[in-house]
Amino acid sequence: MGATILARRANLDWPILHVPAGVLAGLAVELYLKCLLLIQVGQFPATHNFKVLFGQLPRVTRIRLEKKHDEIKATHPDFAAARETSLDPNDLMSVLDAAQESFTELRYPYEQDIKAQKGSVFPLWLFLMCVRDRILELHPDWSDIPPTFPLH
Repeated sequence: MGATILARRANLDWPILHVPAGVLAGLAVELYLKCLLLIQVGQFPATHNFKVLFGQLPRVTRIRLEKKHDEIKATHPDFAAARETSLDPNDLMSVLDAAQESFTELRYPYEQDIKAQKGSVFPLWLFLMCVRDRILELHPDWSDIPPTFPLH
């Protein structure tokens, strides 16, 4: 719920909230990926890196998530501006390349070289939706649990 409120306020008139919203988005991505790994593989590696976690998923799941990501990105109105300006990566692997360490980078920004940070966490919201939707496909009985981010 906190990520939803922060995301809405950050997009309206409080850009200072982009960092905490990004931290919460990053944490949610990590937890959802680890949840999906536990469901499908029975374990997860001790890392915060989204690309490594994604790479541990079964191939069929990775393909399914990439396809869903591309479908939503192509049609969802919230991503129209990104499609037109190319400010954010288009395909899921580019998103993971750009944001793979965003949770680690954003949660303690004073410890990081700001110039070395890779870019936007905006594409993470879409990936988050895809991973959560896949978890709920596998466990529909969990669908009454409120999401931690804006729904699509």
